[in-house]
Amino acid sequence: MTVRTPIKGRPTTAAAIASTDTPDWRVQGACRKEDPDLFFEGGKRRQSRARKVCAGCPVLARCLTQTLARDDSTYRWGMGGGLNAVQRRALSAELLLGNRPNLAVAELLLSPMWASVFRGLRNRCRSLGEIVAALREHGLLVDEVTVRVAVWWAGGDGSRVAKPADGDTRAFGTRVREDHADEIRRLRAEGAWHLTVAAYLGAPMDPVSRAVAAIEQADAVAKENLGVAA
Repeated sequence: MTVRTPIKGRPTTAAAIASTDTPDWRVQGACRKEDPDLFFEGGKRRQSRARKVCAGCPVLARCLTQTLARDDSTYRWGMGGGLNAVQRRALSAELLLGNRPNLAVAELLLSPMWASVFRGLRNRCRSLGEIVAALREHGLLVDEVTVRVAVWWAGGDGSRVAKPADGDTRAFGTRVREDHADEIRRLRAEGAWHLTVAAYLGAPMDPVSRAVAAIEQADAVAKENLGVAA
């Protein structure tokens, strides 16, 4: 996890701060030996390098928990706990919906015991739900948000929008609107911005914004018609 030092405003690792302060779990962080700037670069290549550092960290789960607690509700920046800013925004939306990951199980999925099975499922399954179902057949009780965190940690996109099944010719925006309307309504009822809804779905902003607008317009028309009928 990385934070900003108050004096120079320069990014530094939480582990580095801990090494000069009261020792705690952060001194075990893999980031303590890395250039702090690595965790604040926006490019995919730099983020991939930072994620690899996080993947080998013995305190990854604790770092993610701490990073989420420090994230501003409207502004997130840098890599923390193995997730980038968009992924942490998505996880905050999951929490709004009551979906809390089991980080210990997410780590287990990346362990030598499960990594090969998990990699195979990620490659062949169309959705998080399919991965969950397959893992349960293997005897591991998991849920979608836990699997999603593990997918992120492994470098995947973890989208909530499933890959289209054979014969499904619907446009992407149509699939978002038809398959995720209930989640979108719940998030909007919680005050989530379009940006947060898009992060939650793991989808581009433009089709998500159009889907949100279409859903809300349809709901308004239905409400108006119901009032007229009454």
